[in-house]
Amino acid sequence: MSLDFSPYDTDVQEDPYPIYKQLRAVPGIYYNERREYWVASRYADVKKIAQDPKRFSSASGILINLDPETGKANKNFKPATPSLIMMDPPQHKGLRNLVQRAFTSTRIKLLEPRIRTIASELIDDFIETGEWDFVKDFSGVFPCTVICEMLGCDIKHRGIFKRVADDMVQSVGIKSQSEIAAKRMELFQIINDEIQDRKVNPRDDLISVLVQSDVEGRALTDPELYSFIFTLLLAGTETTTNLLGSALVLMEENPEIGQLLRDDPSEIPNAVEEFLRMESPAQGLARTTTEAVEINGVTIPKGERILLLWGSANKDEDKFSNAELFDVSRKLRDHIAFGFGVHFCLGANLARLEARVALEELVKRIPDYKIHRGNAKRVHAGAIRGWANLPMTFTPGKRQGTPV
Repeated sequence: MSLDFSPYDTDVQEDPYPIYKQLRAVPGIYYNERREYWVASRYADVKKIAQDPKRFSSASGILINLDPETGKANKNFKPATPSLIMMDPPQHKGLRNLVQRAFTSTRIKLLEPRIRTIASELIDDFIETGEWDFVKDFSGVFPCTVICEMLGCDIKHRGIFKRVADDMVQSVGIKSQSEIAAKRMELFQIINDEIQDRKVNPRDDLISVLVQSDVEGRALTDPELYSFIFTLLLAGTETTTNLLGSALVLMEENPEIGQLLRDDPSEIPNAVEEFLRMESPAQGLARTTTEAVEINGVTIPKGERILLLWGSANKDEDKFSNAELFDVSRKLRDHIAFGFGVHFCLGANLARLEARVALEELVKRIPDYKIHRGNAKRVHAGAIRGWANLPMTFTPGKRQGTPV
């Protein structure tokens, strides 16, 4: 077949939806013969695979790792230290349950006043100037500040947290592998210092909970703690950052959406769900078959890599009527922007709250804005959909508080 889909092609990253539509039309399931991986693009297929971790494993990594010499999928890739997202049941269940308690809807709701204060103070930092880079000055800083406070890390470290998170998921702005390694080592030292401190000085924070917890009668090792905390930093930063950037672009492209949300902020929660469906921050993650499986009459051998395209599934016309249109009144909340099954995004409740609060503050305090698209750049990453920077201007306003 002539269709040669790769999530790493820059043209795809700029606008993946035309090729997603072609993928959904492929009979059976798409296979890239040149690169040797499979792609599930239809809603029903993606959801079915995501809820079957026994036959579709995450343990060999959740990205399509291409061999630099052959350009083919590396089927023997193994993560050095598996994180939660790269674990299968039953190991995954015990560790996930450890942190799940901190991310219940009830606990997350208690964070709303502080989250609103953070959003308002970040707006204060720039509202008098009438200009900012929305990603660098707000949407990238906002969730990073929140997760730092939840973990108990000093917010002075949020800059290095965000830079390393960006380097992990995107290629924009990366200068060299040695620079990335140096930043990761700096992050490792910061997190390790926090871990050692909590062992003797526990606090009311998430790092202390992890340090003091046990799984099946044993304490987590330091490498497990580091991997766990790093995963939370990564997940707690990138999803909301990219969701908010996409939301502001969609509102500018569809002025009636912004006007509706300014006139009736009670529509913002529904709008957040539609922003998630339209521009899923995580476009897709991979699995590896543990046995030969059949999908739509096609047999996929054991040990094959298969990419689950959340972003394509959320535009599937067989699931969502008028799937290409933004419809804030759409009541169907079956999108899978946060994944599905045992690896459903742990921070979904937090991301929804952060997005709602941020948009409530933004439509109230910055009702008019213009994105300078000529200087805006997209994230270039196989799994991520979002913006690396969004320079914009707006009518200056008044500060309401003190800087974060």
